[in-house]
Amino acid sequence: MVAMEEDSLHSHDAIWECPAATDVWAEQDSPVQKWSVGVKSFYQLWEDVHSKLTSENVEKMVIILRNIWRGEDAFQADDNAGINRGRGWKKPEGQLLKVNFDAAIKESTKKSLNFDAAIKESTKKLSLGVIIRDCRREIYAAACLTRESSYGAFGAECTAMWEAMVLCEELGLGEVIFEGDAKSVIDAVSSGEKDDSSYGHLVEILQQKLNFYSRWEVGFIHREGNEVVHQLAKMALCRDNDMYWVEEGPEAITNQLSIDKMYTDFVTS
Repeated sequence: MVAMEEDSLHSHDAIWECPAATDVWAEQDSPVQKWSVGVKSFYQLWEDVHSKLTSENVEKMVIILRNIWRGEDAFQADDNAGINRGRGWKKPEGQLLKVNFDAAIKESTKKSLNFDAAIKESTKKLSLGVIIRDCRREIYAAACLTRESSYGAFGAECTAMWEAMVLCEELGLGEVIFEGDAKSVIDAVSSGEKDDSSYGHLVEILQQKLNFYSRWEVGFIHREGNEVVHQLAKMALCRDNDMYWVEEGPEAITNQLSIDKMYTDFVTS
């Protein structure tokens, strides 16, 4: 019984009162934005949720609670065992903008592919996700894009990086870091060396674009830190037209954005 009470207390602290969690609950679209942090127990919190919120907001609250708790579990694993440390998204410093991109390939029934882009076999359309965030972790812009494709995984990720660069160029952004989770692409582009593979022409145009802007750079991020754009890329599979957002993003990525914010708070605290 004592152990259960201690677990309940820890759960309550992790999902409601820790500094990172309070930032999530204070977000503008949070259903409990104006609630007091001083709750006696998780059971009281849950009773208030059911008595004060609409069914729609209760459902939203459950999703956020789950994601915060899963995030806290991951952070504890980081702290206690060193597992996955440094694999989450980190905010950029100063005036730098961070641009994450992704291209995921939909799994075929014939072959399992572990990449972050999605190509519909029937239409051969490549789905792409791009998001730009600043040092406050706020969205500067986001995009879901579809492109005709005959490329494999490497070419798909190159295309995602190219579209991210084009978006930044159109927005007039001169100080950015592009992050992707395809290490082979990041290494090929950042090396500055000639690529003799079948995708060498794609690597070359990315290198040329990168070199044109003195304050552009590329970096690798693990899949765990690139989940937002993976979700955007999957969203693009269901669309026939490109979609753009400025200073906001689609509701579908709200929870993952909150997890990213919590992670940056945790690793910098």
